[in-house]
Formats: sequence, C-alpha cells, structure tokens
Amino acid sequence: MSGYNYRRASGAKRGRTTAKTKAYAKPTKLPANFVVVDFETTGLSADRNQIIQIGAVKYANGEQVSTYSSYINPFEALSDTIVRITGITDDILAEAPAVEDVWPEFLSYINGEVLVAHNASFDMKFLLATSQDLRLESIVYEVIDTVPLARKFFDTPNHKLETLKDYLGLEHQSHDALEDCIVTGKVYMNCWHKTPEKQRIGTVGTNIKPVVPPQSDTFETDELRLYQSINVFLQGQRMASFFAMKHVSKTLSLDGYYPFARITYNSKSRFISLRGNIDAFQVMYPSAPTMVAPASDWGDFRVTLADMADVLTYRDYILDQYFQTVARLQADIRAEKIVEADWRKFQAQKRLVDTACGN
Repeated sequence: MSGYNYRRASGAKRGRTTAKTKAYAKPTKLPANFVVVDFETTGLSADRNQIIQIGAVKYANGEQVSTYSSYINPFEALSDTIVRITGITDDILAEAPAVEDVWPEFLSYINGEVLVAHNASFDMKFLLATSQDLRLESIVYEVIDTVPLARKFFDTPNHKLETLKDYLGLEHQSHDALEDCIVTGKVYMNCWHKTPEKQRIGTVGTNIKPVVPPQSDTFETDELRLYQSINVFLQGQRMASFFAMKHVSKTLSLDGYYPFARITYNSKSRFISLRGNIDAFQVMYPSAPTMVAPASDWGDFRVTLADMADVLTYRDYILDQYFQTVARLQADIRAEKIVEADWRKFQAQKRLVDTACGN
C-alpha cells in the first residue's frame, strides 16, 4: 500500500485532456451476460473525489455467478455526510488497500464484459477518472444504464434504486456498493424479461451450472456456535428448515431466506442490526445498549455487543423477527414469487452452514 492520494497529488482537475470520442457506448441489444458495477465515493465529483468501495456482480445467461467487492483507502478523512449516507467510516477504511493495489484486479474482473449500472454516468465518470489517474490504458466500455430502463418498465413515483428495491420487495442494504449491485442486477433482469425478444440477446438459465456459495465463505467458531444455539431451539419448534446464515459485506446475516438480523463483529465495531420498533425492544430489554441505525444500515436500530454470545440475550426478539420472516416467505411461496434459482442458492447456503456445524 503506497499511502498516496492521487487526487491531492495531481491537483483538483489534474490537467486532463478531453476525449473527442465517447468514453463508453451503449449496446444495440440487452445482453443476458453482463457485469453490474457500483461505487461508493467521497463525494459527487469525479475530478475532486475518490472511490472508497467497489462492488461488482457478474451474470451469465441471466444468472448471478460471482461477485467482487473491496473497500479502498482514500488517505483522507471522510465527511460526516458520507459517513451518514454510506455507513463507511475512517476506521473501516484505515485497513483497506490503496486504489493502485485494487484497481487492476477490478479491471480484470470486468474486462470484456458489458457493464450495467444505475445512473451509469456517475459510476463511469469515476471508473474512467480512476483509470486515468493510474495512467492505465483507455478502454471504451459498453454500458447500460438501468434508470431509463426502469422509467420504461416500472410504474413507480420515481426511479431511484431505493424505490425500485422496495417495489420489488428486495431485502438489501442501501448505499453499499455490492448490495446495490445485487439490486441493480435484479432490476435489469426484470427489464430484460419485459423487453421484446428482438431487442435482447442471449438466453436465461441455459447451460448454467447451479450456483453454490463459494467455499471461501467460511465461519468463525463463535459464529458457528451462535448458529447452532439458535438452530437447536428452532429444531425443537420444527422451524429450523428455513434458517441459514451467510457473510454479506463484512456482516454476518441471519436469514430465514430473507434476512432478519445482521451482525457486525470486528476489532472496530460490534453490534447487531435489527428491524422493528426500537421502543418495543427497549421495553423488552431496558438495559440494552441501543441506538437508532444510520440511514445506510440494513436495520432500523443497533444493539452494541461485547461478545458474539450476547446475541442470545435478545433471543426472544430475534426469533420473533425470524418467525415473521418465515411467514412472509411462506406467503411468497404460495404466491409463486420465489425464483427457483434463488431458492436453490439459499438451500445450498444452508447445507454449507449445517455441514460446517457438523449437522
């Protein structure tokens, strides 16, 4: 890691020459093979600000096949506004790699792919500016913006990603680069299916091997103990078949297909994010160290943890959240809203966790 701030070293504008050709092009048809990209940044200007988180999700034949995500150390303090919006802090970025250590790997991941982004002009300005900062070869990418597609196919009050996420009933954290990529990918594929066949290219679900959780998604001993403690209780209620967990953007997500709790547990931060009414939670647990979650958080409020086992202190509330999640899942199954490929991935994730626990 160099500890070198490219923006400050080269000046606000860096003396760029303006290209006379388009920096990126739009494909003539919507492909089923593509990569969704999203960046969290220190501000809105690609000339003056920097990328602090990369997210990318690769699709083949309309199916998610892999993801890429990394924080980036900007070597400058974040503004209070950026911390509030993204939930990313200086402490999180202090141990992140420098941009020159990450960027070539990211470019290799997206190489040769059609790029999809929500409000693509924003992300592409940062992508091209960062590559130019690092004096890398200029590439003309093919790019699809999901904003005009959403305007065409979604009857919503506006077409912000948050609005579309809620409209589709998706349970993902906002202003997290990887989570926003996942939502954008689902928005795009929804539009792809609604597009006339002659205006799209590729097929969905053909010759694709079942997507299974990466074996790198390993769990710490205390995470497995927590899972097993909850799982044993649910087995007694005959409700364990819908319970799983996975790592999502530096958090441990407890899922009943849909997430019902997320745990952040590292040297800098230790808390569980929960949804629901913080006042009702405080009535149940008056001495619990709670706080309202920032807007970028998946949950409505946070409870500070001294130890991973502290999660079990709040078992009754957490299990109530799980049962509500399962009720929603069962209703969606009856309404045939569950995508088969997503259900297979969930089942594979549960097998992975159960195997790790020796179940």
